Amino acid sequence: MKGTFQLVLIAAIALTVVGAIVLLFRTSSPGGMEVILPAATATPKLDIRIHVKGEVRHPGVYALNDGDRLEQAIEAAGGLTSDADLMAINLARRVRDEDEWYIPKVGESTVSATVQSPSDTARPDDNPAPSAQAPPSVDKIDINSATVAQLRDGLPGIGDVRAQAIVSYREANGRFSSVAELLDVHGIGPKTLEQVRDLVEAR
Repeated sequence: MKGTFQLVLIAAIALTVVGAIVLLFRTSSPGGMEVILPAATATPKLDIRIHVKGEVRHPGVYALNDGDRLEQAIEAAGGLTSDADLMAINLARRVRDEDEWYIPKVGESTVSATVQSPSDTARPDDNPAPSAQAPPSVDKIDINSATVAQLRDGLPGIGDVRAQAIVSYREANGRFSSVAELLDVHGIGPKTLEQVRDLVEAR
């Protein structure tokens, strides 16, 4: 009996060792393990440059990512100054290569922060002296197709900033249905409308 018991014990130990070896082999085999590698992330490329000036802490030219918005441009320029007009800023506007953004101060202008083309000359006060009257033979300017330069150069009381505000409103809201709709443009009031009413049309 003693010999039989020893044989049974030896057999049980052998089976345990064999089972452990099989389990170890399955765990270490290629099919038994899943290796998860970290997903590759694309590094954004700084591939556009814009000029930020006005009420920012560090005006200048900054490199940004394609698709960035005005919020990122202002952050790159050190943030806004305490005099910046927060109500005049649309931080969600996308910026584009070679843009020139001017951030106004409180009380400086009634129009929003604007982007100008490189050919435009910035005039922050946007208060050109109004002409007494338009030349009698000049055709009316179509506010649904006029460029910033055409609006600026052809209308009294309209400088770079107000002209850009008209174009930006048109791009965001569609064509003007009437000249009176200019009152919906930020920075255009009744006095300015009266100055240009007879010089413009909405075709």
